[in-house]
Amino acid sequence: MTSPLFPGEFTYKEEDRDMVRRITGAAVATLCTSVMLATQPGALAAEKKVAAKSTQSVTLTGCLRVDGSKYMLTDLKGTEAPKGRTWKTAFITKSTKNVEVVSNSSGPKLKEHVGRQVTIVGVRDGSAHVRASSIKRVAASCS
Repeated sequence: MTSPLFPGEFTYKEEDRDMVRRITGAAVATLCTSVMLATQPGALAAEKKVAAKSTQSVTLTGCLRVDGSKYMLTDLKGTEAPKGRTWKTAFITKSTKNVEVVSNSSGPKLKEHVGRQVTIVGVRDGSAHVRASSIKRVAASCS
């Protein structure tokens, strides 16, 4: 059989047409599956849950350090501390992530608490940022 686009140029065998049909069928099935998964109501509910959780007040305890012009809360303790996986543990175990602490000009003075273990109350702004509303010294130094 000759190609309708290029008469006389190509000839198709029956097994070639079967291969094209199988590949086309697999591509259509993959496309339909991805569309179905993208429109699942559970995915949208999970996104709303994460957004609602990110605006709640959070209390974090850890060591306040300076990293350039950023204040970082490290060695976090407690259940509200964000967790993540790193290449150091081959992405198997979760450990606490460091959190950047931000304070507005009328908020708590972070500079006075650098190098000390503190408890910060604030609003989570993403998974690795907290906008501090209050700070309390727990220990004179980080241990």
